[in-house]
Amino acid sequence: MIEMNKVYAADINTVVVQIPISCIGTGTNEEFFYYLEGEKSESEIPEATKLCLKNGEKGRFVIHYTEPGIYHYQIHQEAGADRGVTYDNTIYNVDVYVMAGEEGALFAEPILYEEGQTQKKAELEFVNKKAESLGRQTGPKTGDQSNKKIMTILTVNILSVITVILCGKRKEKNAKRVDKK
Repeated sequence: MIEMNKVYAADINTVVVQIPISCIGTGTNEEFFYYLEGEKSESEIPEATKLCLKNGEKGRFVIHYTEPGIYHYQIHQEAGADRGVTYDNTIYNVDVYVMAGEEGALFAEPILYEEGQTQKKAELEFVNKKAESLGRQTGPKTGDQSNKKIMTILTVNILSVITVILCGKRKEKNAKRVDKK
C-alpha cells in the first residue's frame, strides 16, 4: 500500500506496519539506541520497542495490528555518554490509522512527522556528530558568521585609527614646512 512505510496484510485479520529508522553517526562508531513509546493495547503487537544502529545503518520498528483504530507513538534516540558527540534529540511522532476495508480485511496508513511539525517523513533520520578538536578549528562550524563580522569591524577600526594618526602627522609635517618658509 505505502512504499515508504511498508504495510503488509499478514492475513485478513492482521496488518503489519514497518517504521523505517536511519542512523548517521559522523566521526563515531558508537551504537545508538532508538525507542518506540506509546500507549499499548491488546490489538497492537510491536516486535520490538528498542532498536540499536550504528553509522550508516537502517532499521525499522515492526508492529502488527489486529483491530481497527488510531495508534499514536513517539520515537526518540537515547543520548550516549561521549561528551565529544552531539546527539540528535529529535522526537518523531507516528500516527497509524488501521481501518477495515470491504470484507473486513485490515489496512493501515502510518503518518510519520517530527514533533511540532506537520510535514510527513518517509523515514525517521537521526544525525549524530563527533565534534572536532578545538585546537584545529579554523572558524565557527555552526554557520555562525559573527566571529568573522567582529574581526572585520576590528580591522576597519584599526585601519581608521592608523589613518587618523598618519593624517595628523602629515598635517604636523606640513605645518613645520610652512613655519620654516
